[in-house]
Amino acid sequence: MRHRRRFYHRLRLRGQIPVSLSGHTTVLNGGKPVRPYSSPLRAEAALTSRCNLRCRYCHFFGSAGEKKRELDTAEWLGIFDELGAMKVMELTLTGGEVLLREDLPELIAGIRRNNMRFLLLSNGFAFEEHHAAMLKGSGRCVYVQISIDGPEAANDLARGSGTYARAVRAMKLVLRYGIPLTVRMTVGRHNFRLLPETARLMIEENNVRALTCNPAFHFTGKEDESDLPWIMSRREFLTALSDALATARNHPERFSLRGTMFGRAAAQWSHLRRCRRENRPPAAPSPCASNCLAQLEKLYIGADGSVTPCNHLPDAVIGQAGRDRLADLWENAPILRQMRAPGKPLLQEFPLCRGCGYAPWCVPTARCLNSGGRASFVCLKLHEEEAPDFDFEEMKWKQNAVLK
Repeated sequence: MRHRRRFYHRLRLRGQIPVSLSGHTTVLNGGKPVRPYSSPLRAEAALTSRCNLRCRYCHFFGSAGEKKRELDTAEWLGIFDELGAMKVMELTLTGGEVLLREDLPELIAGIRRNNMRFLLLSNGFAFEEHHAAMLKGSGRCVYVQISIDGPEAANDLARGSGTYARAVRAMKLVLRYGIPLTVRMTVGRHNFRLLPETARLMIEENNVRALTCNPAFHFTGKEDESDLPWIMSRREFLTALSDALATARNHPERFSLRGTMFGRAAAQWSHLRRCRRENRPPAAPSPCASNCLAQLEKLYIGADGSVTPCNHLPDAVIGQAGRDRLADLWENAPILRQMRAPGKPLLQEFPLCRGCGYAPWCVPTARCLNSGGRASFVCLKLHEEEAPDFDFEEMKWKQNAVLK
C-alpha cells in the first residue's frame, strides 16, 4: 500500500498523471481547487457474483450488487483493453469469488497485455498452487488479499466449517511464491474482542507482514436484514476500535488501519472534537458531501458489466461496459458530475445530522451508509450519547465502564 501511495505522489509531482483540460468540474481538496483526473487511477472488476461461501454478515448477497448475468471472457478482455487505453494503473479483481472463473489465466493475461497491475481479493477456499504460480508468473500482481476473521472457531462460525484451514493454506502458498500478501479481518459481533489475538496469530505465528480489518456493516443496497445479528452495536464498535488502535500501535509495521472505517472514525472524531473545542471556523465545502473520493479516482464494473462509482452504490448505475465507452462515462455521466460538483455538505438530508453540534465541521462518511438511516455507524454524536463511559480523547473505556 505504501509503495503505491509514493508512486502516485511522484507521478503527480512530475505531472505525469493527466488532469482534465475541459474545466467542467472543479472540486475542493484540503481547501485547494484541483481538477479531477481525465481517467480513473484504478478500477474494480467484479468478475463474478458467484461465491463458494455464504458468510453470515455479507452485505453482497441479496443486494443490487449481486448479478444474475456474467460477462464472458471476450467481453472482459474488451473492457480491459478500454481501461488500458485510458491508462488505468491498477485493477482490483473481486467478486463473488474470483477463483471460480475458469478463464482467470486468460483474463490476467489480458490485464498484463494492457500494462495494468492488479490486486486479487479471495476467501482462499479454492486457492491452489497453480493459482500462486500463475499470479507470480504474471509479474503484475500487487498483492493477494485473503480473508480470515480470527482464530479457527470464530472464523468458521461466520464463514463456514473448514474455511480457516483453507484460508491459512492459501496464505502459506502465497507467501511461499513470494507474492505480497494482505490478510483482511472483518469484525462483527462474533469476533470483536479478538483483534489482539488475531494479530498475534497472524503476525507472530504465520509471519503475515500486512494485516488490516474493517467492521461488518449493513449497506442500503441490501434487500434483507439477515446480516444484522452479526453487526456490532455502537458499544461493541467502540471496544473493537479501541483494540484496533492499540493493535496498530503494538504492530506499526504490520497492522494498518489506513483506509478502514476504524481509521476514518478515529481520525474524524479527533478532528471534530478539536474543532468544537477550539471553536474553529466552519469547514469548507467538500466534494460528494463525503470523505469518500471514489468519484474522483475509480470506477466499479459489476459482473454483468454495469458501471457504478463504487461497489457500495449498486443502484447508481452510470452505464454498461461493452456498450458505453468507459472514457465517456468517466467524463460525462450525470451521476458522477453531480457527485464531483462542489457544494456545501448535504448534512440536512439526514435527519440524524440536523441540529448536531458537530455539523459545522462534520463530513458524512459516505452517502451509501447515511442515506439508509444508518449514518449512526460512525456518528460521533450518537456514540457519545450511548457511551458516556468511553474516553473519546484516549479512545478507550474509562475505568468505571461496565462492559458486557
